[in-house]
Parts: sequence; C-alpha cells; structure tokens
Amino acid sequence: MNEHSVFPCVFNMADLLDEKRKDDALMFLEQWWFMIHHYAFNAPILLVGTHADKIKTRHEHEHVHTLLMAKLQNYPYILKAVRHNNKGNLCFFPVDNTNGDRDPGIQRVRETIGTTISELDIMQVQVPLSWIALLDKLKSEQAMKPLLQLAELYHIAAAFGMHPADVKTCCQFWHKVGFAL
Repeated sequence: MNEHSVFPCVFNMADLLDEKRKDDALMFLEQWWFMIHHYAFNAPILLVGTHADKIKTRHEHEHVHTLLMAKLQNYPYILKAVRHNNKGNLCFFPVDNTNGDRDPGIQRVRETIGTTISELDIMQVQVPLSWIALLDKLKSEQAMKPLLQLAELYHIAAAFGMHPADVKTCCQFWHKVGFAL
C-alpha cells in the first residue's frame, strides 16, 4: 500500500440510503479513507457504489453523492484524492455487479483506473530495458522457483548486462511500484 497505487473503495449504495445503516456505512468508508491516506498519502481513490441494479434512479445516485460529499467536505485532503465520475457528474461510480463486464459502470471504473494509473508520476519514469527483462524473467520463473538467493538474482541480472550495484536499485523500484521482490 503506497502512493503509487489507485484505490477503489467499494461500498453498498443501499446501505447509505437506509437510515439504520447509513452511519455505519459512512464510518466504514471513513476508516478506509484514513487508512489509505495514512499509508498512501495523496494516492487516488475511486468510490465504487454497488447494487446499481437496485439503486437505479438519477435521484438516488445524487442523494448518495450528496451524502458522500457532505462527509468528504470534512476531509479536504481526502476529497482531493477522490477521482470523480465525470460521466455521471458524481463523486462515485455506481456499478451493477449482476451484469459483470457488460455493466457500463464497471467499464467506467476500469477506464478511470487505467487513465489514473497512466497519470501517476511513477508511470512517467523511464527504466532501462534490462530492468524490464529482469522482471519478466523473474515472473516467468516464479512458479518453478518462488524464492531466490541473492547470488542467484545477481547471476540472472548479469545475463541482462546489469552490474550488481544496479540490481538493488532495480529491485527497489519494482517493489515501489507494486511488484513484490
């Protein structure tokens, strides 16, 4: 969990519209927002509201938006990280899980995640091709050999023309962007 990630925060829209469950649902979201903010300062957040098959009307979606915005206004640093659903002019993405990949909401979430990832500063960093080759080699051998000794890693990296001093930097970079090395 770091700032080089995109965090979908999934919630049940029906819970926010039910007076008995609304406070608990908002508290649950707040806890996630705080955790993301703590461990991944300024990382982008997408709020994803499920059960769009039951919560369908524009009026209901606007009500959910209003509830979320009222809570987010208390935390401007988190509000700044939330990526809005420009298509619906909402602070969240309503999705209908019953339609799977055919759901336009799920498609918008995927598109927004892809766009948001491509805009991250870390994605603008140019890395040597040898680093990419090393990562590909490690991933291809992971099933057969899930753990390597450091000497083995240096040996594999040398096959791609990498100096041992560069291997540590390479591994730190891949770890930073979310590949467990």
